[in-house]
Amino acid sequence: MSNNDNLTPEMDRRSVLGGIAGLGALSLSSGYGSAETQPALQQQTSASGANSHHPGHPRFVAVGEQLSNPIHVGNGFYDARDNLAPRVPDFQADPENYSADDFTWSIAEQPDGSNAELKFEQTHDSEKPRWSNGKENAAEFTADTAGTYVLELEAPDGTHQQTIHAFPAAPGDAGGPPRISLDASFDGGAGEFVIESNANLAPNSNASRDDLVVEFLADDRDALATEDITVEGTTARVPQSAIDGEAARVHAAPFDGEVHGITDSVVLDADGETHHPNRPPEWMKDGVMYEIFTRSFAGERGATDMQYLADNVDYLEELGIDAVWLTPVVPSESSRKEMAGGGPHGYDANDYMAIAPDLGTMEDYQAFVDACHERDIHVVFDLVINHGGRNHEFFTSTHTGTTGEAAPEGWEYPPLKSWKKDSKRFDWFDRMDAPITGPSGDVVDPQPANTGFWGLRVMPNWNFDNIALREHMLAVADFWSGQIGVDGFRCDIAWGVPHSMWKEVREVVRENNSEFMMLNETIPNDPQFSENEFDMHFDTADFMNTARGVGRDNAPAVELMNAVQKRKTEGFPEHSLVLNTTENHDEERLLNQIMEGGTRDNPKKAQRACWAAGVALPGVPFVYYGQERAISQYGEGRHMGEDDPRDGDVFPGGKKRAFMNWDEYDEDHLQFYKDLISAYHDLDVLKPDADMSAEWFTTAFKAEPNLLVFGRDASHLDDVSGPEKAVVVVNFEEEPAQVNLRPDVSTTDVISGEDLSIPSGAAASVTEVDTIAVYETPTLLPVGETVFETGDQTGDDIGPGQPDTEDGTTPYTYPTGDGYADGTFDIDTFRVHETDDHYQFIYGVDTEVTNPDDLEHGFSNQHLQVYVRDSSGDGGSTAARTGVNAEFSEPYHYRVVTDGENGARLEDADGNEVATGNVKINNAVYEIITEIPKRQLDVSPETMQLAPLMLGYDGSADGNVMPVESEAAANAFGGAENDSAPNIIDMVTSDNTTQPKALSYSEGELAQLSYVLVTTEFKEVASFSDPVGDGMASGQYTLPTADAYYENAWDIESFSVEASRSRVRFNYTMAEEIQNPWSFGPGFSHQMFQIYVAAPNAGGPSGTEGRGGTNLGFAQPYHYRVVVHGEGTMAVENAAGEAISTDVNTQTDGKTVSIDVPRGALSWSHEETGMAIQPVTVPYDGYGTKGVRGIAESNGQHAIGGGTGTNDPAAMDILTPEGTDQASVLSNYSADSTVSLPFVTVGNYSGGSGSGGNNDDGNSDDGSGSSSDSGGNSSSSDDGSSDGLPGFGVAAGAAGVAGAAEAARRMSDTEDDDEE
Repeated sequence: MSNNDNLTPEMDRRSVLGGIAGLGALSLSSGYGSAETQPALQQQTSASGANSHHPGHPRFVAVGEQLSNPIHVGNGFYDARDNLAPRVPDFQADPENYSADDFTWSIAEQPDGSNAELKFEQTHDSEKPRWSNGKENAAEFTADTAGTYVLELEAPDGTHQQTIHAFPAAPGDAGGPPRISLDASFDGGAGEFVIESNANLAPNSNASRDDLVVEFLADDRDALATEDITVEGTTARVPQSAIDGEAARVHAAPFDGEVHGITDSVVLDADGETHHPNRPPEWMKDGVMYEIFTRSFAGERGATDMQYLADNVDYLEELGIDAVWLTPVVPSESSRKEMAGGGPHGYDANDYMAIAPDLGTMEDYQAFVDACHERDIHVVFDLVINHGGRNHEFFTSTHTGTTGEAAPEGWEYPPLKSWKKDSKRFDWFDRMDAPITGPSGDVVDPQPANTGFWGLRVMPNWNFDNIALREHMLAVADFWSGQIGVDGFRCDIAWGVPHSMWKEVREVVRENNSEFMMLNETIPNDPQFSENEFDMHFDTADFMNTARGVGRDNAPAVELMNAVQKRKTEGFPEHSLVLNTTENHDEERLLNQIMEGGTRDNPKKAQRACWAAGVALPGVPFVYYGQERAISQYGEGRHMGEDDPRDGDVFPGGKKRAFMNWDEYDEDHLQFYKDLISAYHDLDVLKPDADMSAEWFTTAFKAEPNLLVFGRDASHLDDVSGPEKAVVVVNFEEEPAQVNLRPDVSTTDVISGEDLSIPSGAAASVTEVDTIAVYETPTLLPVGETVFETGDQTGDDIGPGQPDTEDGTTPYTYPTGDGYADGTFDIDTFRVHETDDHYQFIYGVDTEVTNPDDLEHGFSNQHLQVYVRDSSGDGGSTAARTGVNAEFSEPYHYRVVTDGENGARLEDADGNEVATGNVKINNAVYEIITEIPKRQLDVSPETMQLAPLMLGYDGSADGNVMPVESEAAANAFGGAENDSAPNIIDMVTSDNTTQPKALSYSEGELAQLSYVLVTTEFKEVASFSDPVGDGMASGQYTLPTADAYYENAWDIESFSVEASRSRVRFNYTMAEEIQNPWSFGPGFSHQMFQIYVAAPNAGGPSGTEGRGGTNLGFAQPYHYRVVVHGEGTMAVENAAGEAISTDVNTQTDGKTVSIDVPRGALSWSHEETGMAIQPVTVPYDGYGTKGVRGIAESNGQHAIGGGTGTNDPAAMDILTPEGTDQASVLSNYSADSTVSLPFVTVGNYSGGSGSGGNNDDGNSDDGSGSSSDSGGNSSSSDDGSSDGLPGFGVAAGAAGVAGAAEAARRMSDTEDDDEE
């Protein structure tokens, strides 16, 4: 099959689904018939019951959301499609067609003001209008007004109604959809069913808990009416009497005021039993899946058949496999050909109910299934119903044969003469009211020509508006799931088939087998397929693509965890399973990518680490045949040499569909897979139902991109095998890595049983990890996203006293009793983090947190209070809690109170306990962490103001607060001048005051406390303009020739820097509106933005070499770089390439890309020391070194031209200081040296006072001087003297490495002391 057989030959299936070679991948629900519920449901024999033409369960949509089914799949039509179709209760493999009179649709009810109409077989491409036979059996619908619609279907078995509930349209800036997972039970005492929705907001939702509602609807097919469902908050109640002695289905969808989430369903039986039909089978939740490219498994061309596969099931059992997926085994176009474009893949079926002759007979296949079942291995059948093969009997019956003319040059199939419009199957294929024409414009297939998947004539698309075609496909599903007894379907191009069809398929297979598994292929991820359709989902767009980047060392390892966490933002329900694949038959093998496009010293080790991460992170582990044997190194590809013209899925040197390497392989590599799969089966803490969180760690006092550390928690599950809680460490480097964990984490690896601790003077648990280790732990310390962070002066734990002076208020002194070490009450850092469910208030103190009184929560001396003001709220109180002896200048609304005896609790302003929280101690860095549920502390960071206080704890004193007396005593601080002295030893203050001022008091006048703003608005602190037209390295380079590239893609027009209290934002404004031809999530495809930062306050490594692949050097040392590209990498790295933070946000708007990062991650302090920066635009290539598109001597389809072949800088545009010519800078390199980029400055830059960052040249032409107009970039810069920003020196780094900087200091102090 040649690419010219494509209706749009410039783009084929592999180009998009396989990753647009060298460019990265294109960034492009349901049934209830399970065996356990069928008996009750089958009792419903009315016209609208389970066995009828009723179109199915109620639908939830948004206004403007189309239920529509285009005839094109791919080539601009990437989204999932849907329609409303009659169900087929009694299906036949060879049904007769239905007539226009059989089914008639109408709208029975619609909201006031609605003008919505039913549509039929709409045209979506005016140049290729849809051909229709006019039957109008399946309807399309778009709600235009929020509210409830009732559609009616007149069918041979009566009139059916289907409800559609439309939520308001989502705004353009809406967050992710909310999620529910219904849990139903029967309350016998009340005689009612209780349905808990377990509703949760998306992590990036703009809503609050109060905005969250859940809409419940009864199924129109059942006796239960929606009016009988009582909703209280997000919980529903259904009287047993309302279901009228039958089974009843209830459907629900959440809405957060902006966007709705995925529907979930529950079945209520008359006897009080409840069922959840939308749940995956248990065997897959606990299992490992293995994919085989069928005709390659025997290791030789033509040697694989079903007998061979059956004979080798023992290998799968030894490996520990629970489910095996064979690529299609039915007769197909590709399996008939010697040189099919992608090899004999089988994804173009010519018969859905037979086994391909080269593989054997149906009896042989049945023997393979039986062999698997005897070993408790489940068989997954590859179901390909989006399209068929060109020689399928149904297709050949629709035309009169070929014209006798040769196929156009480069095309495979000759022209057709004419269509048999009276053929029974003519309308079973999608058709356009236009012909297919060849390269010269000649008609190849006459009008109305069939459409094909991605325009391929070899793969004609099926028409799912035709009810007879749907009936045939239901018979196919029934045959394999029932008669043959396979255990699951992997559904190819699931996004090309209407949701309504998959809902019917699910009903059929679940009636045959209540544990049947449905796996969908959708790119990009689409949670809508979780809606009573599929149990498990591919994650090519996020997890697999991220694994490529991490494997090649183009992305920090933590992005694998971010890819998993993103599933919540995307809206996947908690009960959905997702495959953690690192490779499959459509993607180049990971090991090949690492060997050919990465910088790893040990590619196999990196491949193992990526796969191990997929095993240990939430999701289902997946093995593509041969990856466990390093097939990329030892296997033989399917390409046949110089006479083989193929260059697609099969290409010279390609191994994605290679022959299995049975004879030569890496034994240690294979054993690693066996050992980890075995451990996975034994450890429930690694399974999908166990929770995941980021976990605190450090390595060698800095963050580490090649190390992934996270926590897993199975403590909420029953009968847990293995530890209930564990910390997982995955190391991607060639050498073992030293990692410092919290002291209470075990150092014994659960997988190997070995103690991996190494000697250290640090308080932390220090271990050495080769590739993966799993450590048991009694507690986990989830690390949330940083909301607020600040440092606090040490030595100021003296209340209102002024340190190091004899003037002013008397300093407080510590109690005289035992156990009060210096620094016990001294705050040195304070942070607020946000997880999915909690706010974390983190106090760092200046010495070890001790527990001399053996209190329940792990510490004795400190009493912590955080007062929370909601600037948008009303009411509140200004009186501090009993025992504090202070007041607030403005009312607060909540207070978070934490001590070692009573734990953590949230109180309202009146002192009522609202919620309890968790307390955790991290003595690796002397921190006390309080976690409070966000559901109760419902204040957004945007309106949150805080007053964090440090007091002493005395369980017998007023408010449990140790008092301050005039003289210190065993249980009292000293230094009070009168009875108005506040009992506050230390506190965090705003930039507008000092602690002595905040705590000042006098006789009869209490201290008036103020708040710290959690977030402040961004304010511009510097701006630069850049000449337009210099975005190809000042004319040195030439643009690639492919249509996806455009002029000025990398050309900076202006650049600005904005700062808030806690973050810095960089704004690139490009010379032309940004295009996104590959539909990458952040909104841009071609650009990689790299911002190099020299920070005088930095304490980490510095360097003058640019990021890998760029061939850049710098005129002075830098300390950090912000790296962002469209395919996922968003990180702050230090000069050594180690990830400091992945807390990076991007927004694309027209010509501007805005990138904001934590100030602490950059040691940012433009107000005090100034900063030096160099913003670079770099061309992105998903397969290039470190993601950089290299520079060639001549341009090509995807190659930038104009290079010399050596050290060509991948800087398309930069900023230059006054008097510096960009062209001169970017052309000044040779075979022996790179360019040397200058810097521009923000604020009054003082040069490199940080480690490794000394700037001996002062303000010379190296770029450290001030920048304003002339030969370089014109700029304006605020020196920080009047910007109103606090200039906090942030002691902690990013959310992903909480407290890293302070950890470095404390741990190095500890180790130095030990060595001394």
